[in-house]
Amino acid sequence: MSGLSEHKKAEEVLRQSDALYGTVIEQVAGNIFLVDPDTREIRGANDALLRALDYTPEKFGRMTLYDVFAHDKVSVDRSMQRVMDRGSCHLGERQYRRKDGTVIDVDVNISALHHDGRTVLCIVAHNITERKRDEETLRHSLNVLLALREAGQILGSTLESEEIVSRLLEIMQRVLNLTATVISMDDENGRLRVWRSVGIEELWDRARYAPEAEMARRRALVREEQQFFQLRHPEIENHYLSGLCLPIRTRDHVFGVLEAYGPSSLAENETAEVLGSLASQAASALQNARLYEELGKRERRLQDLVGKLLGAQEEERRRVAYEVHDSLAQIAAAAHQHLQAFARRYSPDAERGRRDLDRILRLVRATVSDARRIIANLRPTALDDLGLAATVALEVERLREEGYQVDYEEDLGDGRLPDTIEIALFHIVQESLTNMRKHAQARRVRITLRRQPEEVRFEVRDFGRGFDVAASPTNSGPGERVGLVGMQERVGLLDGKIEIHSHPNLGTSVEVTIPLIRIQ
Repeated sequence: MSGLSEHKKAEEVLRQSDALYGTVIEQVAGNIFLVDPDTREIRGANDALLRALDYTPEKFGRMTLYDVFAHDKVSVDRSMQRVMDRGSCHLGERQYRRKDGTVIDVDVNISALHHDGRTVLCIVAHNITERKRDEETLRHSLNVLLALREAGQILGSTLESEEIVSRLLEIMQRVLNLTATVISMDDENGRLRVWRSVGIEELWDRARYAPEAEMARRRALVREEQQFFQLRHPEIENHYLSGLCLPIRTRDHVFGVLEAYGPSSLAENETAEVLGSLASQAASALQNARLYEELGKRERRLQDLVGKLLGAQEEERRRVAYEVHDSLAQIAAAAHQHLQAFARRYSPDAERGRRDLDRILRLVRATVSDARRIIANLRPTALDDLGLAATVALEVERLREEGYQVDYEEDLGDGRLPDTIEIALFHIVQESLTNMRKHAQARRVRITLRRQPEEVRFEVRDFGRGFDVAASPTNSGPGERVGLVGMQERVGLLDGKIEIHSHPNLGTSVEVTIPLIRIQ
């Protein structure tokens, strides 16, 4: 009797243990179920799992492990084998399939244990669907903030309208997972035309020309408010494409429409707000770009006008120089020769007559010198006949005749420079040397003229008293300011660069660089 009593006591203890085990399992918040490792059949589950998957105990008890895991059979079997080999395993993130076919994200741990005298797999999972949804929301928000920051950087880095719009459309498409983004603008006939687009080739044929899309574009333009629409694929059943049209407006009017095509999330307020913010930035950027481009056109027109004026001025210089050379200078030279011959043949007897004749000879000789100087200043014939290097060499000889110590380095090669460059550099040399004579109080000057594969460089440096470049040129006269402006204008017309370096008592240098590729 005592043995039977002991057996009953053991059974009662086992029953109470199973009851306690079942109670603990039911109270656990995690999703738990037991699986036969051989057949993969489900042997039990707690209420938390049944609620999460929306199954009754009877229905769930007739299912297998493959019905629960939303993964392929090979992957499930590989995971189960790993558990059997190790005794327990953390599978990490997996997905369970619910009764309605949707899935939930779970973090799974599996252990092999003994239950009712046999080995079963105990699968414990924590539902992380909400956490992953929150992570995805946070990731999306972060992407949006980064996109807005990137858009701001684009707007601050360029004023090229095409680059701005193309990159903004790419940002919209990437961040919001859109199929296509389009900016349409009114043409001269008042019709909306595609101006820039990204991904438009991914839309099905004539999707943008569906009545719903065309109506949304027109309403967004006329009513100045966003328009949501949905398109049904003409050939694929239950295949839809959502669209959103937003007006692109400046302060005074709407001048275009932003079209976005993609998932149904376009109907959400957050998505529309992001698109609206980017559309607003695009509108401001386009307006600034238009103003910048218009300013550029005006500057180009002004530059063309200045170029024509300088060209006309240069042609007038050439004409006057040749007229002076061919008429006044020749007449003065001939008069001087005739007077010299007259003086030799008919020398006056009276002292006063000889003095008068000598004075007349000096005046005529001075006229010849002045004519030649005027010709040199206007347009030396050597510039047309011999080129820039020889003409500058003549200027150097004149400086040496005036008592200056001149170092002249020239490396222009055998070929001639383009006329525009030779003319510009000659006048800059002239103006630089004129300023040196007037203001530098120097007796030594260095001139460098060098041609490189892509540019020509020129420098005039004196070793005189110098000046403070940053100081306002209050002592300079109108001619000096005009001379500097003229040099800058000539260099600017050739896309070149001019730099003036000077310090008190350390001399002054004028450096000019002019590109050759664009000119040639």
